[in-house]
Amino acid sequence: VITREEIEQARVELPSAVVITPALHADAISNETNATVLLKTENLQVTGSYKSRAAFTILNRLSDEQKQRGAAISSSGNFAAAFAYMGALLEVPTAVVMMRKTSLFKVERTRSFGAEVVLCENHNKARWDTLDRLEQERGLAAINTWEDADVIRGHGTIGIEILEQAPNVDIVIVPVSSSGLIAGIATAVKSLRPSVKVIGVQPVGSQA
Repeated sequence: VITREEIEQARVELPSAVVITPALHADAISNETNATVLLKTENLQVTGSYKSRAAFTILNRLSDEQKQRGAAISSSGNFAAAFAYMGALLEVPTAVVMMRKTSLFKVERTRSFGAEVVLCENHNKARWDTLDRLEQERGLAAINTWEDADVIRGHGTIGIEILEQAPNVDIVIVPVSSSGLIAGIATAVKSLRPSVKVIGVQPVGSQA
């Protein structure tokens, strides 16, 4: 079980490259809902998403020996870019497994941040098989970003910031995919302010 104290420690460890993003007033939505709605602008992070928080936390907490060998994840989007960037920042070799159908823009963007991109066949089993092979053959730490506890610790730092920026908040709405984001935010928010409702949302028809 992840605790608030672990999330607070993860926040202390975050580098200056991870900024405290503003919570901006959303005028149109506020007027439409007759409520004060704030948007936490994590798109302003260095690689364009909140994933930089978890990426740093994962890599920073590897053992010194593992940092020398490196780490790998499977991602075709925001986590890939964040993992590559934070690997370069920490001088940890990184590899990212992507399916061959991944857009060239995402592949090149990940490479530009410093990661090795390893392409695999266009199905999910190939992603995990390739990740396992990198661990077995090259000694890279194979990180399952859907299950790793440091994802929750890193993303939970957003919850602490929300309460600092909006101390009178009643409801926090969080997008849900693999659940690391909402797990971290809910842990931080509910441990500090149990009365606050944390609501997860996702598109109709989502496979998450």
